[in-house]
Amino acid sequence: PFIPDALLKDKREGRYTTGIPAVGWDAEEGFNVGAFLELYDNGSKDDPFFRTTPYRRKIFVGGVVTTEKVFRLVGRLDWPNIADSPYRFRIDARFAKSRSRNYFGVGKDGEKLRSPLTGQTFRQFSDYQDDLDTLVPGGSAGCPPGGMCTYARYNHYGEQDATAIVSLERDMLGGLLRPQLGFQVRWVGVQDLSGDRVDQVGGSATARELPTRLFQDCQLGIAEGCGGGWDNFVKLGLTWDSRDFAPNPTKGILAEASSALSAKAFGSLRGYQRFTFSGSAYRDLFESLDTRQNLIAAGRFTYHMVFGDVPFFALPKLGFNDYDRDGLGGFLTLRGLKNSRLVGRSDMLANAELRWFFTEWNLWGQHLRPGLAGFVDTGRAFDDVTVDFRGWRFGAGAGFRLAWNLATLVSFDLGASNEDTIFYMELGTQF
Repeated sequence: PFIPDALLKDKREGRYTTGIPAVGWDAEEGFNVGAFLELYDNGSKDDPFFRTTPYRRKIFVGGVVTTEKVFRLVGRLDWPNIADSPYRFRIDARFAKSRSRNYFGVGKDGEKLRSPLTGQTFRQFSDYQDDLDTLVPGGSAGCPPGGMCTYARYNHYGEQDATAIVSLERDMLGGLLRPQLGFQVRWVGVQDLSGDRVDQVGGSATARELPTRLFQDCQLGIAEGCGGGWDNFVKLGLTWDSRDFAPNPTKGILAEASSALSAKAFGSLRGYQRFTFSGSAYRDLFESLDTRQNLIAAGRFTYHMVFGDVPFFALPKLGFNDYDRDGLGGFLTLRGLKNSRLVGRSDMLANAELRWFFTEWNLWGQHLRPGLAGFVDTGRAFDDVTVDFRGWRFGAGAGFRLAWNLATLVSFDLGASNEDTIFYMELGTQF
């Protein structure tokens, strides 16, 4: 589909760069600082693809470091219609090192916030964390004599993750249909935090971490791949894409089917299969009224399932055809819940948004379109491959959006659930 005239008139020619600083604070990762940059090449207006593709090439790079020793570095290349061909090439490479990766359990067993000390369940995450921070005196509840202990990091583990994914797609039916072939190489190092020193918890200068949830599930055989290792797979996908402008659609449909086959023959730690099916739809309710404004109704439904011996660190990955998302919980899936809060062998996810871009400016040679959004997210994780519409978790909220030179979208969202309220500052939209 052609890019709408209302957007095409503001599409820049040639190369340009957009970017934002990443400065903030997170209860788990501490104070963080970094930056995200997007480098675009749109080509010229005489380019045969200028009116049909959002860009000819896009490079994304970003990095963040935090006071809690978290480090993330990401680089992506998206190259539609290489040399005016029907082929699209993508590379997604990233490295992350963290001591605050979340693990709450798998399936129904991980839904409740249950105290490992008393067995009490909590509705609010802050109350649950306060309970985990409780100091346990030496000689009781498994705490060695002569010191103090805590469960402060009960739902955390340390991880090093180095991942590279390459994929190739081919346009068919005028670009509406795109089959995909890809391959992932991933190495994950896992560190259990049981026995670690925890500083400044519950008024104590230092305490010893009691057995974590991951340690317990590894001992029981609930979690697999506890020593880390390779997670390599071949990826096959099929995409139907009738969106008018992929980075920030005003109308159209995106339907995706993605599969991944991991096997020891590829060097993987385990052999498993992953399937993800997702559909998104967009409609501009103001299309015939004012070309400067867009009131966009958007919705998405996703179903994800895995079979075989899946390492616990691969379970939260939802496989989409552009790049994987961590779910359920967080900006990209279910806002108002912690990252990877709900994890299972199958997941269902639904999102609805109303996006209003109410004006546009040109400032210092940059085209800006501010907007507001209201949203509702819902989903659930299951112990096995099934479908059940009971017991779903909900998150809702509102946000501010800024479209920068059309293709870069900066999102500021505040999401609330019955457990938590979380603020997000991200590049791009959720879907």
